[in-house]
Amino acid sequence: MTENVRFATRLSPDRQRVTVALMMDDQPLGFADVESSELEELIALLATRRAEMAEPVAPEIEPNTRLTAIIDPAWRAKNASPVAPDGVLLALRHPGLGWITSLFSREEVLRLGQSLLSLAGAPRSAEGGQHHLPALAGDGADAPALGA
Repeated sequence: MTENVRFATRLSPDRQRVTVALMMDDQPLGFADVESSELEELIALLATRRAEMAEPVAPEIEPNTRLTAIIDPAWRAKNASPVAPDGVLLALRHPGLGWITSLFSREEVLRLGQSLLSLAGAPRSAEGGQHHLPALAGDGADAPALGA
């Protein structure tokens, strides 16, 4: 894509539609006026095409990368899947991208859990250095499963 081609967007005053414009040299070439469901489809299609591109998304977060974080997003976890019966499905809700899901092996779930506990400052047991999960209300243990 040439440097003088860009996309512009505008949210309708009633917040029900988004206008997406293709611009060249600051002149509109075309518009699409879409509702939330159509925008979700477009975002999913763009994400699919991005994943297919020759240049992959960076495998690591580069130093000084500016990140936008969702604070305490809703999440759901579910044991097993027809695709990976020994896996764990984790979904995080992003207000603009919807539910972002990942399928983890049980080994990776344990590594992720230990890493999160360590970052949260959970106490370690005397034997083996494993973290004890504190008994806190709302710790996610009672969170509804996916599809619930």
